[in-house]
Amino acid sequence: MGLTMMFITHDLTTASYMCDRIAVMYQGEIVEIGTTQEVINYPSHPYTRALVSVVTDLNHFIDNRERIILDGEVDATMEKKGCIFVNRCPFKEEHCEHHSPDFIQKEENHFVACSCLDKVPAGLPKEQIFDKKPVS
Repeated sequence: MGLTMMFITHDLTTASYMCDRIAVMYQGEIVEIGTTQEVINYPSHPYTRALVSVVTDLNHFIDNRERIILDGEVDATMEKKGCIFVNRCPFKEEHCEHHSPDFIQKEENHFVACSCLDKVPAGLPKEQIFDKKPVS
C-alpha cells in the first residue's frame, strides 16, 4: 500500500498493534528504535524497560519502581551534556553525566542509545527483565 504514518502515543499497547516500527523518545530524543517485536519483547534502554514494565504488570512495576526508574524532576528547559536519562537511570555511571551515548546496534533493525548496556541485563524476554538488580 506504501503508506507511512507517524503515530505518537504513550500507550505502547496500542502502538504495538498499529506500528511495524517503534521509536521510544525521552525528552525529545530517541533512546531506542526498532521493529515493534524487538522493542516490545526485548527492550534494552532503561526507559523503554520502564515503559514496557508498566504495560506488562503494573503491580510489579509499583513494587519494584526504584529498581526500574528513579524518581526525579524532568527539566526540559535545561541544556544538558551527557545522557538525557541520567537523572532517572538506575544503571548510570559517572561518564553518563558528561557523554551522550551513541546508538548501539542490538539486532539488524534495533538500535539503543545507552552507554551502560553492559550493566542492564540485555536480551532477556520482557518477563525476565527485572529479575536482576542494577549494579551500584
